[in-house]
Amino acid sequence: MLEFQARQTRTAARLGIALPDDRGWRDVVDHGLRYLSEVMRDPTDGGWFGLVDRSGRPLLAATKHAHGTAYLISCAVEAHVLSGDQAPLDIAREAFEWLDATLHDSAHGGYHGWATRDGRVIRGEADLPAELAARNCEPLGHGIGLKDANVHSDLLEAFTLLLGVWPDERLKARLAETYDIVTTRFTTSGGAVHYLVGPDLTPVPGLERYGYPFQTGFRLDAAARLAGRPVAEAQNMARTMLDHGIEWAWDEKRGGFVEAGPAAEPRSLAGARLTLHNRPWWVQTEAAKLLLLVALAEPSLGSHHALFEHLVTVMETEFVDRRRGGWEMTARSDWPLSMRLPGRGMPKGDVWKDASHEADMYLATIRMLRGLPTGAPID
Repeated sequence: MLEFQARQTRTAARLGIALPDDRGWRDVVDHGLRYLSEVMRDPTDGGWFGLVDRSGRPLLAATKHAHGTAYLISCAVEAHVLSGDQAPLDIAREAFEWLDATLHDSAHGGYHGWATRDGRVIRGEADLPAELAARNCEPLGHGIGLKDANVHSDLLEAFTLLLGVWPDERLKARLAETYDIVTTRFTTSGGAVHYLVGPDLTPVPGLERYGYPFQTGFRLDAAARLAGRPVAEAQNMARTMLDHGIEWAWDEKRGGFVEAGPAAEPRSLAGARLTLHNRPWWVQTEAAKLLLLVALAEPSLGSHHALFEHLVTVMETEFVDRRRGGWEMTARSDWPLSMRLPGRGMPKGDVWKDASHEADMYLATIRMLRGLPTGAPID
């Protein structure tokens, strides 16, 4: 899957930037970029395949997706920063050009999610290639033709990173447009984030996925600075998003943040706490970054810092596998009883679970605690 390959390669690049004396990360990045360029890139119609088999044969009718492309852009930028080479930057620019020419919505703004191999936007089931005719959802699992917070939050980060190394005016305009859509169409004044909007950016009812206020809130400051948006407003919105997530997603009994709950706004369930009670790894890591960012900006350490320390304890006890290494996908106390028996356990990874969220969290929080700028070596 393009997301997995790009995120793993990006993680290696970020570790190489943080740990410059460890030259082995450069080899890992070069390996990942070769695969992305030689196997997953479409040499005929441009763009990158969303899914291939182990032989490199495109799956899902060779369709392409904005979500994986967003990660490809950020991966290539970080590889360029690590090596100083032009080739990764050329990949990032090519990916942006393909994305903008193929999936940008010139009528309503933002980006469509899914395209056929030859670059036609898949807006509904009628646009599906013949071999996918029976499919009723797109690769991220929601209705075909809808726009989602997942894609647009990741594009916000990707465009911010790319603009930092390629000062292109059209890219800056797209970053500003994406910032405005994320902050005014996906995000409510109370800090909730609609996961889905229609093609015209009208919110679609559904559960709120609480990881997105945390993830998006953390990205606002850097995006606002490059997009020419008021930084103070971005910081205030990030804190509002954090406090919203704490109010609705924090598990008072077990600690940590649950996955999803009542729709963003209006709350049709009148405040009912009907939630998906599992606590995924990535929601914790995104919350930790934003908690510490907000806590360190306050005049004195208070409730946000205390909650950060509590969350660190939860992550250490519920997610970190001290015996075998790595992170669990969900908190251990959420596992079925049969999976908690000696010799048993839940899978530690799948096509969606790579090492990126936890690595990003460690690198970001270490830098914040040491007062280092983004991208600075930590060792």
